[in-house]
Amino acid sequence: MNDMLNNVDSAFHWFYRSGDVFILDRGFRDSARNASNKVSK
Repeated sequence: MNDMLNNVDSAFHWFYRSGDVFILDRGFRDSARNASNKVSK
């Protein structure tokens, strides 16, 4: 998950738009802070 969030060419960066809801399963807790930082930019 962190690799996908850090890769600007990944689908995460073109698929999700401002205001979308992204539900992160608890199995990805290590990525939660990284995901939060990406959305708040």
